[in-house]
Amino acid sequence: MKSFAECLTEARQAAGMTQAELADALHVARNTISGWEHGRSTPGIEVIRQINGILNCDLLKDAASDQLPENAEESVHTEPSDTADSGETAEPAVPSPAASETTKTVRKLALWKILVPIVLLAAIVTAAILLTRGPGSGKGEYRDPQGVVYRPEDYAAVKPRQEGKPYISIARRLDNNESLQMYTFIFTEDQGFPVKVQKLDYIYFKDDYSIMAATMTAKQLADQGEPVDLPPYGTFDFIGGFPANNRFVGVGIELYVQDESGEVLSFTSYQELTKN
Repeated sequence: MKSFAECLTEARQAAGMTQAELADALHVARNTISGWEHGRSTPGIEVIRQINGILNCDLLKDAASDQLPENAEESVHTEPSDTADSGETAEPAVPSPAASETTKTVRKLALWKILVPIVLLAAIVTAAILLTRGPGSGKGEYRDPQGVVYRPEDYAAVKPRQEGKPYISIARRLDNNESLQMYTFIFTEDQGFPVKVQKLDYIYFKDDYSIMAATMTAKQLADQGEPVDLPPYGTFDFIGGFPANNRFVGVGIELYVQDESGEVLSFTSYQELTKN
């Protein structure tokens, strides 16, 4: 017959528990479990009963009697009762409250061992999605307080030229230093048609997927000294900036101009903002 130490080790391993987990369930030190499994000591009967409940085994029955505490035999082998003599079926043994509570604790620990990897996996997947839609990458959706969606790629798209129509080419430039982040959009009519500037909309894209929007009217641009009556092949600059420690990841602009026929045309551009 196997020793108590062997039976305990096999029962714990069959239950899929470590020495540390069993020690936590019994509220003892891990080296106490190690001592039992190496035969250096043996727990008392009540503790063995708790272990039976936790590991779903019967160490009092499986282990050699000379390996158990002195009162183990009395606990396992009881005298026949009057009920047995009468032929009636005896009531099944009910686990002690302490053993039941310990079993619940072990089950909760096992449930957490399952849930934690699932939660971590969900977090990793979410992070991967956010990275692929990361700020300033030209992907992803940004929303204003009313829920209207703005996309950097919509501003970055190059508008096709139309024969016989004005066309505004837009160049970009970044000028960063330790305290300021500056950007410049350079607008040039390059198909030989005069236009009148109507307004300039610009959108700041933020790292929390929100936006800030503003508009410069033709009068405001004129007050800043910009030519709103743009001659053929004429050009003007729009310069903006803010402190370097900002949360902006890009700026999109849309320029509206009116040609000689009265038609209003719009042209867009997008500048990704890089940090120093």
